[in-house]
Amino acid sequence: MRKILLMLVSAALLAVIVFLFRPWHTKVSLGKIDSELASPQLTQPQITDRLRQVLETFRRQKTPEAWLKKSDIEIARQSFLSRTDSALIEKLQDLKSRDHAEQTEFFSASRYSLYRAITHALTEIVRLRFTNPRDTVATARLVDTCRWAIQHFPEQDDRRFLQHELQFHTQLGKSGLRAKLRLERLIREISKRLDSDPRSVQVLMGEALRLAHQLHDQKLELDILTRLQFILNEGFGFTNIALRLGDQIIERAHRLGYLIKCAVAHYYRGNSLIDQGRFEEALQEFQTAQALYKSFHNARMVSKLYERQGVVLRRLGRFSEALASYRNARATSSEMDPLAEFRYLQGLGLVYEEQGHFRRADSLYTKSLKVAQSVQDTISEATAWANLGSLHLDLGAYDRAIEDQRQTLRLLGPDGNPHMISESWTHMAEAYILKHDFPDAKMCTDKAAEILARFDFGLLKAERFLTVGNLRLQFGDVPAARRSFEQALALFRQLDVPDGQIRTHNLLAEASRRLGEFRLAKQNIDTALALANQTQSHRHLWASYFYLGRIYRNLADLRNAEHFLGKAVDAARELTGELNNYRQRYSFSQKIQPLFEEMILVQLQKRDERAALAFAEQERAQVFKLLLQSRRQGLVAATKPLFSSLSLNIRNTLQDAADLVSELQQTLDGQTVLVEYEVTDETLVIWVISRDSFDTATLELARSRIDSMVTAFRNCVQPDSLATPHGYTASYRRSKALSRLLYEKLIAPVGDKLAGYRLVCFVPDEKLNYLPFAAFRDESDKFLIERTALAMLPSSEILVQQLRTVKKRPRFAFARKLLAVAANPDLPYAEKEARTVAGLDPHSELLVGDRVTENLLRRKLAEKIDVLLVSNHSRIDERTPSRSALLLNVDQAEPREEGNDGFLSAGEIQELDLRSMELVFLSVCESASGRLYRGEGIVGMQRAFLLAGAETVVANLWKIDDQSARDITVDFFRLWLGNALSKAEALRQAQMEEIRRLRSDAKFDYKAHPFFWAAPVLTGALD
Repeated sequence: MRKILLMLVSAALLAVIVFLFRPWHTKVSLGKIDSELASPQLTQPQITDRLRQVLETFRRQKTPEAWLKKSDIEIARQSFLSRTDSALIEKLQDLKSRDHAEQTEFFSASRYSLYRAITHALTEIVRLRFTNPRDTVATARLVDTCRWAIQHFPEQDDRRFLQHELQFHTQLGKSGLRAKLRLERLIREISKRLDSDPRSVQVLMGEALRLAHQLHDQKLELDILTRLQFILNEGFGFTNIALRLGDQIIERAHRLGYLIKCAVAHYYRGNSLIDQGRFEEALQEFQTAQALYKSFHNARMVSKLYERQGVVLRRLGRFSEALASYRNARATSSEMDPLAEFRYLQGLGLVYEEQGHFRRADSLYTKSLKVAQSVQDTISEATAWANLGSLHLDLGAYDRAIEDQRQTLRLLGPDGNPHMISESWTHMAEAYILKHDFPDAKMCTDKAAEILARFDFGLLKAERFLTVGNLRLQFGDVPAARRSFEQALALFRQLDVPDGQIRTHNLLAEASRRLGEFRLAKQNIDTALALANQTQSHRHLWASYFYLGRIYRNLADLRNAEHFLGKAVDAARELTGELNNYRQRYSFSQKIQPLFEEMILVQLQKRDERAALAFAEQERAQVFKLLLQSRRQGLVAATKPLFSSLSLNIRNTLQDAADLVSELQQTLDGQTVLVEYEVTDETLVIWVISRDSFDTATLELARSRIDSMVTAFRNCVQPDSLATPHGYTASYRRSKALSRLLYEKLIAPVGDKLAGYRLVCFVPDEKLNYLPFAAFRDESDKFLIERTALAMLPSSEILVQQLRTVKKRPRFAFARKLLAVAANPDLPYAEKEARTVAGLDPHSELLVGDRVTENLLRRKLAEKIDVLLVSNHSRIDERTPSRSALLLNVDQAEPREEGNDGFLSAGEIQELDLRSMELVFLSVCESASGRLYRGEGIVGMQRAFLLAGAETVVANLWKIDDQSARDITVDFFRLWLGNALSKAEALRQAQMEEIRRLRSDAKFDYKAHPFFWAAPVLTGALD
């Protein structure tokens, strides 16, 4: 009875699968089918009857392929034995006369090959019986060889399975022989089409299922099922059904002794689990499959499974194990075919990209692309383009990223892998959002959502719906965002993933809040909090309380808003102890920025501007302040839990607000004013603090508007925009208009508060960090730098710390030890610049040319230099700022390793002890650039020198003109070293001198384009 029930279940599942193989563009309601089959009210016969109806409907809708109309003669014409099979059969016939030891060794070493040869020989027996039933000699000889070989297989499961197959094949009647031959040819035709075009096999698969059931051929039924398992996942994205089918295959194959099919099913289950994001389970499946393939001595699949394990280990963040696994894949491969080489290169590239080795990853992806193109493998080529697109997106090369993804979509076509297609559309949407091209972003997001609605990726699909919803929130399509979140929630509930449900309820609350549906928003938060309490999952508590606080602020219930935002801060503080690497620290610091912004807005609504400033300071540069404090105390930052003392405390902030302002005012002299900005979704807040005054301005200027102005101005100072006379003139006009607009929006609202001060110190927020405030033009068309000296700070609290700890230094050249460095001979003005500055004082030291190695510069910096000038090339890595580096030379006398690779990276710089260094002047392209973290500011080379202990850093916001950089640098040092000016004033006068030169030079059309003079910014101590 149990066997009959299992057969009925199998038939039901097969009918479902056949039903699903309608044309892919036909809408498939997976949820309806799943819920119908899962209903406890349905008996097994009812399920079978229902699915039989579906199957009959499916058959009526299909037109048989021409292949199915082939005659019996055509079907039976060709032998089923390959040359390899025939050679093995001859070897077996020869072995029958050998000694037992030789037989045992041969069977053990050739298990997989013999296994295949015997199953093919059994099919050949069927062909011989069908085509020439009277010639029994050849048939009997082949049957005898198979029977003898089966008895000598060392594995009991193999013997049991193959004996069953021998009995089945030799007992078939005439009609069974005909059906068996047609079925075998069908299987081979399906296998040929499987990799190239899995969706084209639908009709063949349906016919194969019918014949297998008719014959009760258990082996071929399992063969068909594994091919179905592959198609369900790879061709259609139906991962849940593929996993259930895989379970059934494994159970039935074990019962039959068909262990090689267990290995195949475990392998495909691992692929489905990867697509669902269940990586630990996928790793177990691959390890199980690999153990089985090893027992069969199948080197090709053992190698392939090392590659798949590498994929999982990379996704789990176990990078060294992943690299080892990819190398094992290459080492164990019996022959390195091009596609195996492709997978190896791709795997290494993905690991190196995750580790931040982007140049190496780019090179590996490009090599893999060439391999795929050389063998004209469309799927592999599409994969290479997709990975290049993802890399270029992370590196900020948005146009290249979009073009890469277009190549992916072109190669995949409309019938390609839906998972890859939806991912490409999503990445394109992200790139368009970062380019502020919201119409195209919306189009791409809608395309991704359309694909997601059709296919079943399980957990991965739910996560992708969250991504699509977040993208839609970013470009303001809130109703569509909510629909995406609702789709994600349905999947998370179906898969019973409480963590996903909590995150989705939080986002549904935010979408409802933006739509003004506050009651529904609160209901979603209540559900999220209840789930968190039930599951004891507190990872997202801070987000739930944050969204609830935001709802109450919209309702003007400021008491509850402050209460729940306070609970959000407390919950965030609990999480900070779990953060143990820089990427996590900066990432979490960014994630909680909206929380502080919300508290700032609450304080402003309460008209408590001082408390609002205190919260702005609490959010600003938290990681930087703690690392800086650790370094000044003589501690190694990496040995101290970074957030152990993070002051996320509402009550302390409210109590200390007045103290912070008072301390700032006591810190400032009568000639200095501090201007601090806070950018939020809809408003810009400006605080102006001097020794005698405290003022606040709140403007209706949205973050998106600020971002677009910054992007527009930055485009004006790109070298390419100045390459032609027409481009130069157009760029100058645009920069002039934008400079006036930026002054009007960012300075004019508080302009009267800045009058009369010699130094204005700015604390910018978010993308304002990318702007040269010196280039802003006032109402009289004067640059801001022409009115006053300027300086920048990561936070006003750092100003207080600096003036407490930085010792007063003499302002005369003879009291300082200066080192000037220029390592790149291809920058002639840079070397002249270094030589000229070093020549300003006889005690200076000069390092130029090829002799400037990384090791030499490290040794010199350990000698307690006071002033460092670097006139050099650099490498800016926006995704992993710690890998931004000064390009030096390699010490050939020392081993080439990380500490002697010619790149003095930001990560290495910040571990140096530069606490004696008064000034670092980086006459280096984009040295003030890097990765922007909300709340933290720009993290890159400039920040690294400050963390190492340098009091002040002058660095450049963009790629600089070699000659102008030389002029400004030389003028700065001449003014600062020789005239006892402050650093800020010396930089101001040097920039003004360059402005005068440009305005008097016909070469520059008598125009002082900001590109040439406004890139240098001073950050740090103000003396």
